[in-house]
Amino acid sequence: MAFLDNGVGLGRRVMWSVFFAASALTLIACMARVNGERAETGECPAGEVCSQATAQGLHFVGNAFFDDSSLMLGPVMVGGTFELGIRTADGTRLPDFAIETEDGQVFQVQQGSGVFGPTYDGQPLYRVDGHIEITGMGAGRTTIRIVDEDTGELFDRIALDAYEISDIALSNMNDPDREFLIEGCDELLAVRLIAESGSREIRGFDQSIQMRAEGQVSAESQFWDCFRYSVPEGKGQVEVEVEAAGKLFAKMFEVKTLADVELTACPADVSRD
Repeated sequence: MAFLDNGVGLGRRVMWSVFFAASALTLIACMARVNGERAETGECPAGEVCSQATAQGLHFVGNAFFDDSSLMLGPVMVGGTFELGIRTADGTRLPDFAIETEDGQVFQVQQGSGVFGPTYDGQPLYRVDGHIEITGMGAGRTTIRIVDEDTGELFDRIALDAYEISDIALSNMNDPDREFLIEGCDELLAVRLIAESGSREIRGFDQSIQMRAEGQVSAESQFWDCFRYSVPEGKGQVEVEVEAAGKLFAKMFEVKTLADVELTACPADVSRD
C-alpha cells in the first residue's frame, strides 16, 4: 500500500489498493480510497452536527482509471455516472444512512443497488458498508453528505467535481502505440473520457459508458473503462462507437491480418479460446 496525492484539489491522501485476478489476460483492478473530511481531520466540520457512531469518519472508495496510478475519486462527467463506496474508518458497523448533496444541479445521488466495484468469479474485490450512485447533472463542485437516516447527524462528507465531456481517446490497452487491430483476435480497448478546463485536459468518469462495433464487444469486469473486442475477419477497417456522458463518439481502426504483421498467432494473452 502507498499514499499518493490525488492532484485534483481534494486536499486528501489517497490509499490505493491493487487486486490481481487470473483470466485469459492477467489483469490488475484498481480501487482508490479517500478519507472523508472527518476521517482526514479528526474533527467535526464547522456548522455540522456529527454522529458519534462514526467518530473516526468514513472512507470513500471508487474505481480508478485503468492506467493512472494517481487513483483519484472523480471527477464525474456531466451526464455520466460514478459509484462511490463507503465504509467506516474504524471497521465498526455503519448504521442506516441517507445521502444528501448540497447542490442538486451538480449531482443527483441515490443509494446503490447490486454489487459494488470490480468482481472476480462474481464476488466483489473490495468490501464496503454501502454504496452510492452519482449522476453528473451540471459542471461544478459540491459536497456529498452521508448522514444518520433517523437523526440527520453527519457520518462524513466529501467534495467531488463534475465536468462536461469534450472528447474521448481510444487505444489498445496492451499496446497503446499500436493504432491498428488484428483480425480474428480479441483486443482489449481502453477508453479515456476527456474534459477541458481552460488550457488543461482532465480525465473523468462515466461508469455507464457503452461500446459498439461490428463483431462482439463485451465489458471487462475488472476495469470500467476497458472493453474486449473480437475483431471480425475480412474487414479492412472497423468503426468503434463509444457512448459516454450522453454523447456519441466514433473512431476508425485499420484492421490487419496476422500475415500483414508477420505473426502466426494473435499477440500473447489476447487470442481467442
